Amino acid sequence: MASPKRLLLASALLTGAALAADGIVPGKLLLDPTFQCIGVEVTYTGDVRPNAQGTVQYRASGETAWRTGHPLVRVSDKPTDAKGGGAKNPRYFSSIFCLKEDTEYEVEVKFEDPDGVSAQLPAQKVRTRNSAVKTGSGRHFYANPAAAAEGDGSQAQPYKSLEKALAAGGPGDTIHLAAGVYPVLAPLACDLSGEENAWLHIKAEPGAIVTDADPELSGIGKLAWEKFKQDEDGRWIYKLPVKDAHRVMVRKKPGDVTTGYFLWRAMQNDTTKYNGPHRGQTVAHLIENYTGLNKCGIFLQEPDALYAILPEGMDDPARVDVQISRGNVAQRQSGHVLSFKGHHVLVEGLTFDLTVSLQVAGHHVHFKRIAVYGNNGRNNISTGTYGLIEDSTFVFNTNYDWHHAPPAKISKGNRWDPWGRVKNGANDTHLVSPAQGTVFRYNYISGFNNVVGPPAPALSKNIEIHHNRFDHVYDDCIEPDGPGVNWRVYENQFCRFINGISDAPVDVGPFFVVRNSFDKYVQGAFKVRNGAAGKTLYYHNVCYPQKNVQIYSHGPRPEAWPIPNPGFDGLAFCPDQDGERWMRTRNNILVGGRAAYSVRGDKCVLMDTLDFDYNLLASVNGGNTRRVGEKHSLSGMPVFKDLEKGDLRLMDESQPGVDSGEIVKGINDEVPAPWQFTGKAPDMGLYEYGIELPQVGPRKGR
Repeated sequence: MASPKRLLLASALLTGAALAADGIVPGKLLLDPTFQCIGVEVTYTGDVRPNAQGTVQYRASGETAWRTGHPLVRVSDKPTDAKGGGAKNPRYFSSIFCLKEDTEYEVEVKFEDPDGVSAQLPAQKVRTRNSAVKTGSGRHFYANPAAAAEGDGSQAQPYKSLEKALAAGGPGDTIHLAAGVYPVLAPLACDLSGEENAWLHIKAEPGAIVTDADPELSGIGKLAWEKFKQDEDGRWIYKLPVKDAHRVMVRKKPGDVTTGYFLWRAMQNDTTKYNGPHRGQTVAHLIENYTGLNKCGIFLQEPDALYAILPEGMDDPARVDVQISRGNVAQRQSGHVLSFKGHHVLVEGLTFDLTVSLQVAGHHVHFKRIAVYGNNGRNNISTGTYGLIEDSTFVFNTNYDWHHAPPAKISKGNRWDPWGRVKNGANDTHLVSPAQGTVFRYNYISGFNNVVGPPAPALSKNIEIHHNRFDHVYDDCIEPDGPGVNWRVYENQFCRFINGISDAPVDVGPFFVVRNSFDKYVQGAFKVRNGAAGKTLYYHNVCYPQKNVQIYSHGPRPEAWPIPNPGFDGLAFCPDQDGERWMRTRNNILVGGRAAYSVRGDKCVLMDTLDFDYNLLASVNGGNTRRVGEKHSLSGMPVFKDLEKGDLRLMDESQPGVDSGEIVKGINDEVPAPWQFTGKAPDMGLYEYGIELPQVGPRKGR
């Protein structure tokens, strides 16, 4: 019989062997650069517990000192608990921020595991991408819609149509588009490609406009309006017979594409699905609901006719600038499409009017300084992989004012119904659907229902959104439903919206939300829904709600319309529905309406499990901030630099939150200015006290 001493030794040896067998075995280090960041991915086996931790270090090639990046975050495809243990396909991700374009970096990762580490992975080199692509080495082609006939593409005899011009180019070529209107009356597929060192360049002059408006029907004085009926104020309602309309848009200022807005349709009579503004509307409702409500003119669309009450001071319908597109059933559903199937293409300076959608089926297609007015198709811009959209303007005017649709006509009478307006306005559309490696930066976006939508799950990786101005968004500014792997949303300004970031759900992560301001929101700066189990990380954001519940995100509520929900007054975090949740919030200033964070009703059973350590929590209405034992969190309303103008920096060094944050490597420590903290600890909020706000929106001279 073995002695107790030997049994104890054998037990120790077996335990040691089990521990060694459970140690982490690093696999591959995969690096995916953008222009200013690098996505880091590490595969591994072992570490079943799991209890290994990984760090990221990096330096520019030629430098001797290493910087430490954000710690590696363990994720998995199908987590079985809120911490990701026992999961399918586990691996690590992180992101390195604040890098320089077109610069080579060395990156290494190191692991620590109480159960042992089989080996450390060697450092790898990677170069950040360069947005200054190489163009102009090939031929030059010219197009001008005012040309007398279709030419050969020379400067003397330019192409007349956009289709001919786009079919001509190849690697290194430049296609010059003169000012004028280029109609796209049917889907136009462009199989265009350049090469890595010879991009195809589509260069538009100011005033070059692509539209799907039918020139025979659109413009001033093209069609004959007829008097139909007078309303109770004696104003004439005019009728314009027109069939097979796909979209109809009216320009407030004739000839100015920036002032167009879509007509509301009256052809949908389903009042059971939504209590929206134009469900079941008729011409009779037009007369009844609009009397005395506005001075801007009202337009309504039925299947075979348009109806209008003209704006004050405009008594001649022939002066109305109407833009009408027509098409088959599929086109009416999806919008006319301009698709790029190739790669290494730069599109610069074009304006898109009405409903032309841009679909990229290739990779490395860049859009610079483009403008989109009134675009309304689902996923208006699909970027393809490794795309870029920068310094551009996107405006959907339909939602700007209250006069575009009457209140909901339901059994309870007219009421102010913002959710119905959104869902029935453009059918929950998105402006941009990005894909892996896409960068969306320095853009101005206004008037859309949703801006950035989810890509296909396999392409929801290493997407970057920064230095944009989101203004007047009527549902979700960014909605990354799906994996959301290594998305980076940073240094954006969000103003007047329902929800800012919609985690509904991110189911893998990590999803980084860093140094953004969320101002004048109505429902939630951060919406957490549908069992969000992916790893979302919120650092140094500032949230401040719409103070007046009587004002919606895009204008004053007409006094005659009661609000549907008096409690619709904004939460910094607004979660609901059961399910696993994982998120990390640090160094944020979370100001809500009735509370900094809470739940809608009683749907969230995990509210007390959410971690709000190291945050400043406050409520505009003086309500309970619902602090649930957070460590090092603060209460109290800070004073901001200029609340009315959306400058949400702290007013001075006496404000709560100064020198009160947590040090986070790669976010506020071992990073270049202005992210590097000073003083005893990081300041909560956007930046250290005294730091200037960054440029957001299109940059001049770019």
